Amino acid sequence: MTGDCIPMGFDCRIWGARYVALWDASSRSSFLLDPNAACPLSVDDMVWPSVFERGGVESEAEHDVGINLPAFIGPHAPFWANLAELEAEISKHHIDVGVCKIVQVILCSRRVQAAIVQQMVHPSFRILGFDVADEMFVSSLTNCGYSAPEEMELRLKYGEHLNEHHLFDNLKTAVEYCTSSDNLVPEHAPFAPHLLAWRV
Repeated sequence: MTGDCIPMGFDCRIWGARYVALWDASSRSSFLLDPNAACPLSVDDMVWPSVFERGGVESEAEHDVGINLPAFIGPHAPFWANLAELEAEISKHHIDVGVCKIVQVILCSRRVQAAIVQQMVHPSFRILGFDVADEMFVSSLTNCGYSAPEEMELRLKYGEHLNEHHLFDNLKTAVEYCTSSDNLVPEHAPFAPHLLAWRV
């Protein structure tokens, strides 16, 4: 681990038809720079729900699997520091691995080299791309509302750089988007790139 790149940990997110159904035409129009993204993903668990509930606080009922998050899973909740412990909890609750995805998140500084980030990805995980989020993991790519002019400008400048998961493939572009997010949503600044990967 370096100061330029900090592993946040792992989580288990809902998957399949249940998740795809969340992205109806209205949600896509309101929150996505590229409404045609095949399957938007995010480090933000308000966007891509976890199978766990945080701190005993109820989240939206249609998202919940109904499993309470243990009191301590690591320093960067809702992400688990230990993959084996997460897997054991999944097994304990008999979660169907066919309707969930185990993900890894790595926080990046704006000066880190992409090669360094890639070296920190678990060997059994595949890189999905870079989200841009604040310190509470609120994504400015999929969970911040913009005015019509702001949205149009962002779509023109960044829309073509987003992949099928509505994430940036290029770290440099993600860093540039951080600056735009800081200016447009100062109440959540500073934003940072977060690498998202999932187990293959």
